[in-house]
Amino acid sequence: MLQPNENDVPHAIFKIPEIITLIALHMSPADLASAARVSRRWHSPCASQLWRQILEDQSMWTSLTDALPQYSNFVRELSCSRYFDLTRIGTYCSHLVLFRPPIIDVNNIDLFIKILERNRNIKTLALSFQHPERILEAVATVLQLVKVLNLISLEIDNVVVDRGTLEHILDSSHTLEYLKISRWYESQAPSAATSSANSLHPHCPVLEALTVSSVHDPFTLVLTVAKSAPNLKALSFLDMDEPFQTLVQSPVLTDFSSKLKASCPHLHELTLCRNAHDIDGLNILLDAFPGLRSIHAEEYSDTACVLQALAQHPLGHPFLETIVLSSQSTLTHTWASTALSRILLEKGALKDICLKNYLIDKMILDLHTGWACVDLERFEVSFAKFFNPSVSATEQQHIEELFHMQLNRLLKLNYT
Repeated sequence: MLQPNENDVPHAIFKIPEIITLIALHMSPADLASAARVSRRWHSPCASQLWRQILEDQSMWTSLTDALPQYSNFVRELSCSRYFDLTRIGTYCSHLVLFRPPIIDVNNIDLFIKILERNRNIKTLALSFQHPERILEAVATVLQLVKVLNLISLEIDNVVVDRGTLEHILDSSHTLEYLKISRWYESQAPSAATSSANSLHPHCPVLEALTVSSVHDPFTLVLTVAKSAPNLKALSFLDMDEPFQTLVQSPVLTDFSSKLKASCPHLHELTLCRNAHDIDGLNILLDAFPGLRSIHAEEYSDTACVLQALAQHPLGHPFLETIVLSSQSTLTHTWASTALSRILLEKGALKDICLKNYLIDKMILDLHTGWACVDLERFEVSFAKFFNPSVSATEQQHIEELFHMQLNRLLKLNYT
């Protein structure tokens, strides 16, 4: 029988830790668990990859949390379910770079603060509080700890804070690239260091994306962030309370759009989700996006309104590349199809169009030969039908076949 030679290249390679680490990146959890028990040399790189990330559903596994004290040194990304018992994890993990804790309340906030104090290298942090009015001082302590972290991504949900707190967070967030703020409530009392923050002109030079959700006064909050983030590129409005649920033409909106444009000249991506607007209001908002490249309107009550605003806006938005719209009900308005036809004729930079719950009208076919978007890569239409009751079934089938043939010659991807 051939005896293994310690000097054989295949065996010698597996003694190099860097090689084992690279192999571990492509192994399944079951294989990593087995490989970690092969030898001491294999244990560290394999266990490190196996325990590096704990997902939200995995945090509920008793066997996993029971073994956590032994392997906590390897955990880098920890995502907990919303109502996970934080005491099952304790303060074992001290090398986290991503932390999504459960909902923080009066029962676990002290333990959460201890965990946060032990993990000063966190880059991604998501905070959600329950009954924040009962733990005001503890919440303030958490936000003070947030300021000393070199975060890249921060999400804050449901807090009651003193006026000026947001400015202080921004003032210390020089590495922050993404910020999401939900259910942010400010008391009338000013923060203890408000005057100091105002004099320092808080600044977030690398903040590129802001999401605002369920905020009573989104205009004021967005402008507060905008003053500190001149390089902001993407803005998302989700589940807005009044006055943003119905966005209509008003001096307040006009002032907001003008100030936003002046503070953030590089804005080019807009997302709206579960917000209702009229055409005039949306046109005013689009004034702040002269370089618009992408617009998403998910679960939107009136997709046709977005199409018409894009079609008739005086800026023209020549750089627009992506339109993703989702109507809450099947859209059959002829004037919306007219707006889409105009967009296809004029927006030469378009590459991606996704319209859900949208019925194509025959007039789009009539104008397809003049489409300006010659680089179109995707035209996805759910329920793709040609809404024209006056056309017979045979003629409609012929129209659809012609349309598919012409469209496939333009598209680099298959028609959906």
